Amino acid sequence: MVGLESSERFLLKLGVGTVVWRKDQNGNREFLLGVRNTVPEGKLSLPGGTKDDIAVGVVKKADKNIKKTAIREIYEETGIDINEDRLSIISLDDSNVSEMGYLNFGCAVEVNASVEPDMSKASHAYEFKEWKWFQVGMMVI
Repeated sequence: MVGLESSERFLLKLGVGTVVWRKDQNGNREFLLGVRNTVPEGKLSLPGGTKDDIAVGVVKKADKNIKKTAIREIYEETGIDINEDRLSIISLDDSNVSEMGYLNFGCAVEVNASVEPDMSKASHAYEFKEWKWFQVGMMVI
């Protein structure tokens, strides 16, 4: 992407994964992971997904597309409503651009301690068996 002429345009799939985190009543940081029903079944996953056909070359709206995709995916998968002002873009992975056409972004957002997933609002609830809060440092991989 370095050296891209402003007149050049090509299409990519925008991938977004978001770390949704909160502090519990004791001040411990927790993050949200879902247990997948779909491939890869049984694996833990951050909320996330894709937006197809992003025209690359006009960068002015890129962060809006990334944030809107992250917010939409979080809501579709968890039922949690996110305020765009609280969401940060924290990483970029362009290693799959040439092979698969994906430009992947990592985002993060802090939510209030009382926030819980609401699967009755999640249109993509079928993709996940459940969502769980995990304390930072307590995961065994």
